[in-house]
Amino acid sequence: MFANATYYTGSRDVEKLTLVNGSRTAYYGRLSVSLWYEGDYVFGDFNRDGLQDAAVVIIKNEGGNSADCLLAFLINDGAKLVHKKLVELEPRAIINSVTERTGEVIVDMFVHQKGDCNAGPSKRVKRIYDYRKLDPDALVPVPLGEGAPSPDELRYVDRNQELQDIYNIHVPEKIRKTFDSEAPVYKNGAYSNIFTRKFIMLELVPTSSGDVQAVVLFEGVQNPFWLSFRETENEYFLRSIEVLPRLLDEMLHGEIDSLAYERFWL
Repeated sequence: MFANATYYTGSRDVEKLTLVNGSRTAYYGRLSVSLWYEGDYVFGDFNRDGLQDAAVVIIKNEGGNSADCLLAFLINDGAKLVHKKLVELEPRAIINSVTERTGEVIVDMFVHQKGDCNAGPSKRVKRIYDYRKLDPDALVPVPLGEGAPSPDELRYVDRNQELQDIYNIHVPEKIRKTFDSEAPVYKNGAYSNIFTRKFIMLELVPTSSGDVQAVVLFEGVQNPFWLSFRETENEYFLRSIEVLPRLLDEMLHGEIDSLAYERFWL
């Protein structure tokens, strides 16, 4: 339900996004706004009208390595849940739980304190949010800014769907079998310890020579790899492997580690 809902972004450039299988990105020129959902939500009657509403944690990125945690209140209008208010939690927070008590939302999370690295908030806090007492700035939509792109200038990308298209042709599954059956062959190589790890395939490109090239991220490894395979009788054999020098964007790391992408890790 919440992985395909429509949310206001709180951005002055892009008013709202409808998620597709847990994520969505709107590009306008070289800029972008991304939202994704990691499975944290709670039901409750937050506006006290006797109907069941929902509070949902979504993550927003507007370029770079930022990742803002937001609490979206979806209010029941008698027929459907509609996003009405948006509250900023903490940048790069780690959510432990979202619960309801007497019509209020309690968010248990780790937030940053002095000395923490970006990816490692260590201060545990519990914050309480009452829909009826939220600051007026929590109302959505936020007025669009001067020079905001028109709807015709927005280009939507569903990274989840892009990965699904790769996995629909079953190449990643066959490469997983290759790694499992031939791991001993690579045991003396420079990257021998990674082939037993789970991986997610981010790009897949066939070549004119009949090879298949792929960008693969292995579990627990920051840098993605560029791999080349030769297809023979519907099996894939590793020809070369090269670590890519650029680290994967932290925002993308956080996104593909979410529940929306769990099925792609093999």
